Amino acid sequence: MSLFPETDQILNRLEEQQARTSAAVESLADAVTRLTQNAETDRQVFQAEIRRIWEYLLGQQGGNGRGEG
Repeated sequence: MSLFPETDQILNRLEEQQARTSAAVESLADAVTRLTQNAETDRQVFQAEIRRIWEYLLGQQGGNGRGEG
């Protein structure tokens, strides 16, 4: 039996809260990692689509890129 049961209870609650906070931070870090990876993939897809559109438009304009043809 502890000489300071109230202190022990407070410490136990703090340890539990710290464990929950650590788990939440880890979960958030995982989410940020996934979001960053998704953003990079989206950026690559977007760049490829813009390139494809640009090449299409150049083909429509006779290939000079100035609208003269």
